[in-house]
Amino acid sequence: MPVIVVWDDEEQTIQRYSFVAPWTWDEYRAAVEQAWTDARTRPYVVNVIIDFTHMGALPQGYLTHFSRTAMTRISPNLGIVVLVGMKGFMHTVNQLMMQLFPRLAERINHANSLEEARAIIARHVDERKLKP
Repeated sequence: MPVIVVWDDEEQTIQRYSFVAPWTWDEYRAAVEQAWTDARTRPYVVNVIIDFTHMGALPQGYLTHFSRTAMTRISPNLGIVVLVGMKGFMHTVNQLMMQLFPRLAERINHANSLEEARAIIARHVDERKLKP
């Protein structure tokens, strides 16, 4: 199975990436490119849910691939990113990435389920509405 990116809501304000084992870096790059293209055409903030629940093992070269994406594929209208299902080694990789990319780290949140991720985004959107 590939890396799948879909709009998580009808308004197309939340993109959801789902990693389903087994997947490849080519599938990852294609999904990120399409998601980035779709997001940057929107005239509003796009929040992201990344679901690692069914990811399986990371292919080799994870630091190179994830860091390259973190540096080059951040849409100007990116809101927050909610990571779902971060366990074990993937949690360690995430901690390292947050140290390497503090600008991105301030946008990262964690959730145990898709429902919790959606609730985090809803709270974030509500908080933004309250700011002048």
